[in-house]
Amino acid sequence: MKKALALLLALTAFFSLAVTAVADGEDLDNIAPLTDGMTLGADAGGVTPEGLLKPGSEYFFPILIVENGEQIEVNDEYMNNFRFSYEKKEGSAEISALKVMEKDGEYVLNLKLKAGYPVKKTEVQAVVKMVEKSTGTEKFAVSLNFETGYNTIDPSALEAAKNGGYVQVTPDAPVITENNFNTLNEYANGGKVTFAGGDWKFSSKVLGQGALNLAHNETPVKEIMTKYQDSEFKFVNFPAAPTFDFTNGQLTVLIDDELAAFDGKINVYRYMGGVVYKLKTNFNEEDQSVTINTNKLGTFFISNAEIPNGTVINANAGGSGSGSGNNNGSANQSKPNPGMGAGRSAASAVVVMTAAVAAAAGVVVLKKSK
Repeated sequence: MKKALALLLALTAFFSLAVTAVADGEDLDNIAPLTDGMTLGADAGGVTPEGLLKPGSEYFFPILIVENGEQIEVNDEYMNNFRFSYEKKEGSAEISALKVMEKDGEYVLNLKLKAGYPVKKTEVQAVVKMVEKSTGTEKFAVSLNFETGYNTIDPSALEAAKNGGYVQVTPDAPVITENNFNTLNEYANGGKVTFAGGDWKFSSKVLGQGALNLAHNETPVKEIMTKYQDSEFKFVNFPAAPTFDFTNGQLTVLIDDELAAFDGKINVYRYMGGVVYKLKTNFNEEDQSVTINTNKLGTFFISNAEIPNGTVINANAGGSGSGSGNNNGSANQSKPNPGMGAGRSAASAVVVMTAAVAAAAGVVVLKKSK
């Protein structure tokens, strides 16, 4: 089925031309044959090796070959006569894997990109060559030219800040540039700007703020779910672990859908460096939400589980990020804490980190409006 789909995609243009020609009364024999060469089809998700590709993603692009004007069935017998070579050019550091392999009965180009949450896109270029084994002569070659990274927020979304509205951040365009922040600061007259996405919102002043990646999701942390299987959870993750300059930021998480399952037990936690930190909290009954005072976004979760502060979930997880991705969501990363080097385990850092988190992130009660 996949081979048939790849073949269909490759020949669509040809058949379209043929149908047009017949409709115009032309002889089908006069239509030019397919051009010889090697091309790459779309992967199972419909993605083609061009445009913007997501960091950390892995793709399998079908190898399509046309020889003497005809589509060739790329099988073991045919490929036995050839080998492949790869030339990484611009942006090669973003490629973690590039190879032709057999997958599910077809030959594909396996492309895997380095994971991360950058605030800038990187152009990537590479060439894949098919060479005859016996002579070393190049038979075909195909060039890859794409970008990897994340899209910048739509400028029209910034307009909401003029009237104190929410600036919506979508998963497909989570980057907010320094210029965007300057515009938002003007719209808000130097006051706080509120960003929103899914069941969360975050408010902070943005004067002089550098670029940030506000990629977000609600994916559960498997290690936590496994350890507390009988409990209910609500996760909000910012895998880039972006940090805002102003320290009076507030993250509010809506838990109306989970409230009944929590059965009155509402505990708020931050998961950082493989360790769970409990945050003092009060529930906003009117909005059915909790609000956390912090300027450092990462992985937060609400649960009816009673987890002791400083509980180590993953002793092998290091760093000060969210525990779910590379901490490169800011244009300017803060320097590491010299008291918590990379060589220390999460367990040895619990005492220090517990105090730090308690000081940096508290939870306030949202008062009902009169």
